[in-house]
Amino acid sequence: NMTNMKTPPINPYKIAAFFAIASMAWYFKPLAGLLIDNFPLLGTRRKGYLVVSALLAGVLWIFLAIIPTSYGSMLTLLVIITICIVIGHTTLGGMLVQCGQEYKVTGQMSAIRNASDNLGILLSALVGGWIASHFVRSGMAIAGVLLFVLVGFFVKFHHEPRVTIPST
Repeated sequence: NMTNMKTPPINPYKIAAFFAIASMAWYFKPLAGLLIDNFPLLGTRRKGYLVVSALLAGVLWIFLAIIPTSYGSMLTLLVIITICIVIGHTTLGGMLVQCGQEYKVTGQMSAIRNASDNLGILLSALVGGWIASHFVRSGMAIAGVLLFVLVGFFVKFHHEPRVTIPST
């Protein structure tokens, strides 16, 4: 009889620790900027980081959707996914600054970016909460597939000259 089964109590400290650790990568965003600006990946300054970070995050979201869940496995995968997202976000920020300087509209582009970031946070919280309450595993897989679509856009539409690392 399923009605007599008790669910384990939710530990708010474990939940808080989970999200604190999972989001820790955002505090290292300046280091991601130094990495991206100083070490080209796959022969490019930006495209390589965009493709690799989105591809890896997509694979890990799909992996998260199919593995047996445990606190440790979910935390590990979400930490790596967050690192990928931080690298992608930082790379896009660098592209924004570069384009803003080129067209002398850095302030306007930064304002648009901040507004779109905040709108994205709001919408993703609402949509993500709905997805999490209705179909968690397929929602994770959808996140992975959407990142693969993003990889396709980066590969097809982001044209960037190849760079070489100077011999030091």
